[in-house]
Amino acid sequence: MAKLIYPISPLYITQGFGVNPQNYSQFGLKAHNGIDVRTKYTDTPDGVRNILSSFKSRFYKQGNEGSGGYGIYFEVLVQLKSLWKLTYAHCKSINNFVEVNADTMMALSDNTGNSTGSHLHLTTKRLNTDSSVKDYSNGYFGAVDPQQFFDELKEFKEGGDDEMITDQTKIPQIIDDSGNPMEVQAIRSQLLDLRKNNKELKEENEKLKQNPGQNFTKPKAVLYNKLAQEEEK
Repeated sequence: MAKLIYPISPLYITQGFGVNPQNYSQFGLKAHNGIDVRTKYTDTPDGVRNILSSFKSRFYKQGNEGSGGYGIYFEVLVQLKSLWKLTYAHCKSINNFVEVNADTMMALSDNTGNSTGSHLHLTTKRLNTDSSVKDYSNGYFGAVDPQQFFDELKEFKEGGDDEMITDQTKIPQIIDDSGNPMEVQAIRSQLLDLRKNNKELKEENEKLKQNPGQNFTKPKAVLYNKLAQEEEK
């Protein structure tokens, strides 16, 4: 079974998605547009806890809404079957990064913005290929229950696709603050092509193992071996 990495460990949800509509109509929302996660534990009594990446994540943007809204927040892109944008809110500080692997500290949680106590707020949205948010008019400005993201992540990892992504297949282009649509599309298409190519390399490598005397495309198999060696480091 695939091990899921949650942004806060341990994971304890204090407010789920789609609840308490009376608190969120002022923001134009149908109800709560994400999940709130507990951050106060015996080892972090002030609620300042590491925020971890659940999968390979690309920095998208960050901001500070002061005492209102999200306070200090940041966003990342995660490519699974869908292209996801994840927003982490009410932070204390954010690390300087372009891209991180799974289970990497990205920021510290806190109590900034419109918050009654230390916690992490997580919002998840699917993006279209032109970088626009899917189902933007769903009452949550496109946000969906983060459980959908983690379900897709679980399925993605169990399918073995995460093994195809190594340091050799990093997303090649950074996104600027405006989130240029062509850059987002380039990221998505290039990463999908790399996954497809690496899967083909693995298949050819297996053919070579089973039929060592036959002349398959050895350069591809050798390249896959190199990628596998890099992944083991």
